[in-house]
Amino acid sequence: MTLPILFTLFTFVILSACSKQQEYLQPPKVDEFYTPPDDFRDYKVGDILKLRKTLAGLRSMYLPINIKNSWQLMVRSENTFGEASYMITTVMEPFNADPAKILSYQTFQDSADLDCSPSFSVQQGASRLDIGAQFDMTFILMALQNGYYVVSPDYEGPQSAFLAGRQAGKAILDSIRAVLRSGEITGISQDAEVAMWGYSGGAMATGFAAVLQPSYAPEIKERFIGVALGGFATNITEIIHAIDGGFYAGLIPAALHGLANEYTFLKPLMLEYVDPAQVERMEKAADQCLINVWVRYVGSNIFNGKGAMFKNGAEFLKLPQVVDVLKDNSIIYLNASYVPQIPIFIYHSSFDPIVPIKDVYTVYDNWCEWGADSLEFSEGWLGNHITDIALGAFAGWSWLEKRFEGVEPVVKGCHHHVMYSNIQYPGAIWKVLDYFKGYYNTLWYKPLGRGTKSTTTTNITSIAVEYISEIKKSMIAYYKQRSQTRKGFNLGSYILFELMAIDSIGTPLSQKKLETLEDTL
Repeated sequence: MTLPILFTLFTFVILSACSKQQEYLQPPKVDEFYTPPDDFRDYKVGDILKLRKTLAGLRSMYLPINIKNSWQLMVRSENTFGEASYMITTVMEPFNADPAKILSYQTFQDSADLDCSPSFSVQQGASRLDIGAQFDMTFILMALQNGYYVVSPDYEGPQSAFLAGRQAGKAILDSIRAVLRSGEITGISQDAEVAMWGYSGGAMATGFAAVLQPSYAPEIKERFIGVALGGFATNITEIIHAIDGGFYAGLIPAALHGLANEYTFLKPLMLEYVDPAQVERMEKAADQCLINVWVRYVGSNIFNGKGAMFKNGAEFLKLPQVVDVLKDNSIIYLNASYVPQIPIFIYHSSFDPIVPIKDVYTVYDNWCEWGADSLEFSEGWLGNHITDIALGAFAGWSWLEKRFEGVEPVVKGCHHHVMYSNIQYPGAIWKVLDYFKGYYNTLWYKPLGRGTKSTTTTNITSIAVEYISEIKKSMIAYYKQRSQTRKGFNLGSYILFELMAIDSIGTPLSQKKLETLEDTL
């Protein structure tokens, strides 16, 4: 029986189980656990206000994961304006966990709806529409498999302030503060090493945590060993212009609602500028998870073009109070007092259609000029925002794991390098094995953690090789098609596409094979 058939059968069983679990798993808006105690303002940031074990087991996409424990902590925090707030964070303990290693992973929630919070979405029985947190769990498996604790914060806070960077950064840091104090509950050492990781919206939140840490949480600086930022969103305004009218246009109304949840004056101002005939359509983005937002608004003109949602085009974005909000939540506009003091690894695709790389260049140049101690920027020439979720993740994980192993960053100061693909980054291809090992063990509900009985490296290698081979075939067909539809398109420049021309795991294609491939294309 082939792997796809097994996966289909297994998925059917899981979905059946999930439908029963929804009877007791309540979404955050109606779950009393998400309501803080009356005296929460009296606590210090990072204090644990409430705790419980997750009501259901956790999952990676449709598959349940087998770990030792998982908890939800309500933590005292602050909002953008320094006012008392709170947030929920999920703590995952694998089997034989190392109490001295913590990965704080920020998923790309990308929603203004509280019911799309990661703490709810990663549980079995939750809605399957919040694919961001569920898909990110496939990468979290790599850390769990190695015995690292993983923390997944609801960094948007109780107002679901999507893209409110300062709110997110504070929430992440307070989550880490709380986890370092949770030893009696979780077994985590107060002196544990901490790494942060995020992609896209998760990278923006993680980036704000990194730049706010020196001023907001200086006492935990020594705990941090590194930060990985992929598909690094640094300029909200430019992202809006890049995706308006395209496949990802739905992120715009979701982002505006998320910011309005934090900056309440934006909501009436926004509706004043929306075409009256489209107000109801605009409002629906306020309570949709990522998949629904994508589907509902695909190809929509929000500010520009025929039938645009905003009646005066992009004039709304030029209002002084709107400009201030967008700049205050875009890392690109921060000054020299906001330079990270933690080793940073950025990975990004050159032709990312969602998050323009030119703004990442600017942030990189700024941080270097302002004295960043260790800043490495890996740019993948091929691929895009979606493909680098996976291909770039292996580079990010390779870099992070070196930090967990006690290896100092190779880069002192700054270094920017360009590759055909980020999966060419040293050690990245071998992390494909970690990914498939975690996936395979989850497929069969094997325990995740150090020293657990799991599939052999040989079996995982064969699965990974088959997977990479299929990707190579698909990309050859893709580029061949492009050569037939684009006049003068030079396929020779794309020979080392995406999977950086690997014949098998870690084995580069010979020059002869490259020439044969180029002739074929």
